Amino acid sequence: MGRNNAKNIKAHNDELHKTKDKEKAKKVAREEKLKAIIKKFNEDKSSRKKLHITMSFSIINVIIYILRLYCPPTSNKPAVI
Repeated sequence: MGRNNAKNIKAHNDELHKTKDKEKAKKVAREEKLKAIIKKFNEDKSSRKKLHITMSFSIINVIIYILRLYCPPTSNKPAVI
């Protein structure tokens, strides 16, 4: 009985293909996770920009409100009493 009989070769090939399939699956899963992380980072980055712009406009609106409250605009029209 030799070592290179059909049964041993088949078992070896099956084991080899199984390990290659596992490595390929790990690689694909890693790439998908990386894509998800990049996508989340980009979404967070764009939301941070939107938040920054919104905060800037909010601060500007507060400043304008305070200026209007304490320094009303002057006009040439007489005040209505």
